[in-house]
Amino acid sequence: MRFQTILFSLPASLILVACGGVTPTSPKPLPGGEPDDFNSPISITEAAAPSATKDPTFKKTITVPKNAQEKNGLRMLVRIPSAKPNEDFRIRAGTSFLVSTLVKNLSDNSVRIAYGTDQRFDIVVYTDPDQRDVYYRWGEHREFSPAFQEMMLAGGATISRMLEVPTSASKTVLPELENDLGKALIPGTYYLWGTNEGDPFLADGPIKVIVEEQ
Repeated sequence: MRFQTILFSLPASLILVACGGVTPTSPKPLPGGEPDDFNSPISITEAAAPSATKDPTFKKTITVPKNAQEKNGLRMLVRIPSAKPNEDFRIRAGTSFLVSTLVKNLSDNSVRIAYGTDQRFDIVVYTDPDQRDVYYRWGEHREFSPAFQEMMLAGGATISRMLEVPTSASKTVLPELENDLGKALIPGTYYLWGTNEGDPFLADGPIKVIVEEQ
């Protein structure tokens, strides 16, 4: 009852209910990555707010936990579509690659997911398998609306985004970019995780990524 009270107190123009599918209302890409699945029956309540530029000095310090693929009836899945099955992912330096991120409701009941912004997923890349040294974060320096957004994900439904990760042909990182989590991956070996912004401790990985020299 509490959720319903909140829902109907909002102006009707701010309430979107999608039954049997979600259809984009404009050609403008959604923030937080390009959707690759519009077939999830979900209902969304959103509070509008002006867009804001992310403070470049802000740094997330959450370390992605191991074995956190399932939590509270939700399952996080991350994969690289161009990767060969059962092999480490290899890519030639100087190009970018796509990462598919997805959260699925494994239960028969709707699950509430609350987001602090319109970002849905993030990609975190480490230089070691023990996740001590974060090298890259997809959401770094990107603009997201700070509006609180609440979603009821129906049983069996999914939310997904396709995110792009850059690599660099350079073998070194410029001194001024040394601590910048938005820098491209230089030749080397990395360990990639995908996280859900509704619960950063719901994650999947690692995927071993090898950036090969040109």
